[in-house]
Amino acid sequence: MTLDGRKMAHRVGLRTGLVASLPLVWNIATVGAVIPTFDQPLWFGIVQTVLLLAAVTIGVLFVAVAGALSAALGNWLSQQVGSGPASSTVQT
Repeated sequence: MTLDGRKMAHRVGLRTGLVASLPLVWNIATVGAVIPTFDQPLWFGIVQTVLLLAAVTIGVLFVAVAGALSAALGNWLSQQVGSGPASSTVQT
């Protein structure tokens, strides 16, 4: 496998991770809309919003990196085991 193939696997894994993190991003609006309804000082609501955005950003990055690492592992494993058709391993 060439270096270009390895980069391609990482990119595909990263994109897959980003798509997999969409449910996390999807719920930001719901949770963010609830924060102003709490009976608290304004500055505390701002802190909560910033922490919410930071937590979601960390979650998205974590899922994206996990996808890229999983793709790299799958790429390495396919090189070790071989990625030919399943029928080629059956001896007749």
